[in-house]
Amino acid sequence: MSDIAFQERDIININKKNRFNKFFLFTRKGFRKLFFKEKATVKKICIYPVINNIDDLSDLLNRISFSLPSSNIKIFISVSKELINIDISKLKIPEDQRNYLSENKLNFIFVSKSKIFKYFFTSQAILLWKIKYIYNPLLLLNYFKIEIIDKNYYSTEESKYWMRTYYSTLKKNEKQYHEELSKKNYLELLNKYKGYKKAYCFVTGPSFDKYKEFKFEKDSLKYACNSVVKNMDFFKYINGPEILAFSDPVFHFSPCKYAAKFRDNVIEVFNKYNCYIVVPDIIVPLLLNYYPEIKDKIIGLGISKEMNFPNPDNLTIKISGNVLTQYMLPIASFISDEIYILGADGRKKDEKYFWKHSSSVQYDDLMNTVFKTHPSFFRDRVYTDYYDKHCNFLNDLIEYGEKRGKKYFSLTPSYIDFLNKRYTGGKNDIKRKIKK
Repeated sequence: MSDIAFQERDIININKKNRFNKFFLFTRKGFRKLFFKEKATVKKICIYPVINNIDDLSDLLNRISFSLPSSNIKIFISVSKELINIDISKLKIPEDQRNYLSENKLNFIFVSKSKIFKYFFTSQAILLWKIKYIYNPLLLLNYFKIEIIDKNYYSTEESKYWMRTYYSTLKKNEKQYHEELSKKNYLELLNKYKGYKKAYCFVTGPSFDKYKEFKFEKDSLKYACNSVVKNMDFFKYINGPEILAFSDPVFHFSPCKYAAKFRDNVIEVFNKYNCYIVVPDIIVPLLLNYYPEIKDKIIGLGISKEMNFPNPDNLTIKISGNVLTQYMLPIASFISDEIYILGADGRKKDEKYFWKHSSSVQYDDLMNTVFKTHPSFFRDRVYTDYYDKHCNFLNDLIEYGEKRGKKYFSLTPSYIDFLNKRYTGGKNDIKRKIKK
C-alpha cells in the first residue's frame, strides 16, 4: 500500500502550501468580481503548460474525459511537436484509472507551445497542470481564469476541480433544471417517509460488522453511505436502504478504479432497492450523464453558511467535509425524531490515517489507485486536525438537533466522546436519558 497516505506529515510545508492556496483563491475571487466573471459559463478551455510526455497526456485526457463526458466545449491543449498529430485512441490509460478516453466525445485541439497563448484570451478556463508555471506573465493577465489541476499541488484542490468542472459548462437554465429536479425528488422522499419516527445512519467504521446484532423496523428510515454499497448481504438483512449518500471527490467522483468500482456498486444497489441518492448539487448533472436511470431519485444539496436541516424551501446544508454530518444526519433529523448511528467508531490517538474501516465495506485492494491518482489529497491532510474538526462539528450538529426535540443514539461504542455518551449499550429499542 502507498506510503503517501500514512507517512509523517510535513506540517511546515503543508502550512506553506495552505497559505499560498488561500492567497490564490482570495485574489482570484477578487479578479472574477472585478471582471464580472463569477458565474461565467465555460465554453472553451486551455491546458497549460506544454505536455511533452505521452504518459502525462494520456493521464490528463482521461481525467478530462471522465469529468466532461458529453460537453460541446473546445479544449485547447499545448503539446510538443512529437505529440501534435498523435492518435488519442492509441494512448495507454494509467493502470490505476478506468478508461474513459475510449468513449470520449470531446473536441480536443492540440496546438504548439507558441500558439496556446492566443487562446488564453478567448477561453473561460485555463487548467494549470504544473503549478510552477503560474507566474508566466500571459497567464497572470488571465488570472481569474486559472484552475489548478496539478495532482501534486495541494490537498483537495485538484480533485475538487474535476468534481465541479462539468457543472461549470452548464447554462443558467440547465443548472436551474437540476435544482428543480432535486427539489421534486426531495419532496417525494419526504411524502414517502414522513411518518418514520426512527432513522438509522450506517457508516463504515469496524463496528459496522455488528449490524446483525440489531433488528431494524420496516417503517424506519435506513440511510447508508459511501462504500457500504459493497456489502449486498447487509442490504438484504435490512431490506434497504431508503437513502444512499456519498460526496467524496477522490473516492466517489474520480476516474480511479476505486471510484469506478464504487459507482458500479451504487447502481447495483439502486437497481435492487430503488433508493434515493443524496450527493452535492454540483455533481448531479455529471452523474445523470452516466446514469440517467437515477433521475427520479437523485437529490443534490447545496451549501449554507448556517446549520440547517434541509427542507423543500431550503435544500442546503452547512459544509463539514464528512458525509455523516453533512449529508446524513441533517436529512435524517428533518424526517425522524430518533436518529441511531451504527459504525461511527472514531479514531484512536495513535492511528496514521483518517480512521479505521470495516473491511466488509471497503475496497482494500483498490486503495492504491486512489492514492496514486490523487496524491496531494492524502499528502497534505493532517488527520488529527480533520478529526478534531469533525468531532466539534458533530457535537454542534447534535446539540442543534436536540434543541429542536431530536434524539441521537450510537448503537456501538465510539472514540468520539460526545457520541459515546449517547451509546445505547447495544440496544436499538432503548428509552433513556442521555448521560451528561
